[in-house]
Amino acid sequence: MQTLRIGLLWAIAFILIESVQFVYFGSLFQSVSTYLFGFMVFGVISLAFITHSRISTPNQIKIALRNKKDLLGLNVVTALTFLAYLLSVGFIEPAIVYTISAGVMPIAAWLSQVLGISAKKRSVNGLELAGMLFLFASIVFLSVITIQGASGFVREGANLAHWGVALAIADGVLFTWMLVYSENLDHAGVSPNVVFGLRFPIFVLLSGMVMFSGFDPIPVPSLNELLIILLLGLLLTVPHLFALQKSIAYVSTAAISALITLGPFVIFVLQLIEGRVAYSDATLTGLIIYAIGSALVIFGSVKSQPQQLD
Repeated sequence: MQTLRIGLLWAIAFILIESVQFVYFGSLFQSVSTYLFGFMVFGVISLAFITHSRISTPNQIKIALRNKKDLLGLNVVTALTFLAYLLSVGFIEPAIVYTISAGVMPIAAWLSQVLGISAKKRSVNGLELAGMLFLFASIVFLSVITIQGASGFVREGANLAHWGVALAIADGVLFTWMLVYSENLDHAGVSPNVVFGLRFPIFVLLSGMVMFSGFDPIPVPSLNELLIILLLGLLLTVPHLFALQKSIAYVSTAAISALITLGPFVIFVLQLIEGRVAYSDATLTGLIIYAIGSALVIFGSVKSQPQQLD
């Protein structure tokens, strides 16, 4: 019971910080390069955590390097996950990005178990399957209203709406895949701190290549603006990703995915307070459909794992 509580607290911390992050990043990426942000912020994170791990627990890095397939997979999937997320949240309404992505996660987690990809095995009951149907319905509904222009925000027209929806779906699938690789490394004996630092190098490399190639049309901010972006990026990135990595060590991917589905309503309120996104009845309707599915998935998940509550 104590282990479950610790894992749930870390997962809740992740959700709360990420809600603030989604709204802030959605506004930031209207004027700041996604690739510059990725190279700068995640480069610092990766360097700091790898250096600390190399000094304090060098044997952990050796264990990770021995599991080359999972480590490489984690890096590739992390790079794709964050690129999908950072781009989508700048294209469409943050609450919709989060809801689509979060709604995809329990479905993707279940499929990863069915296909034998995930190291953790667990049966899924009828309540969870019913919840996944509602989640699927919310994903379809929110995708349609976004593409049709009925949501609270779409950046520069319908083409980016299509891209925003596609990237949000990809983010949910890739994020679940990222959790699976993290679980595999955790089972191999690699600590959460080491896994956290070793997941970013390929993402940093790709972001840097795009930034320095001149492909990105967004100009580089001033030095003072860069320092502010770096500081805020670290404050909104390190705590929530660390909380996620800690929660992975205590609870299953399916449980984390289910808990993450609670975040969109927090984002919906925060984005209205921030003022960039207009209120949309259609968005709220999609979130309600999603909430029904989320409740069914969570209740079914708890019901199927009574031993964790003893």
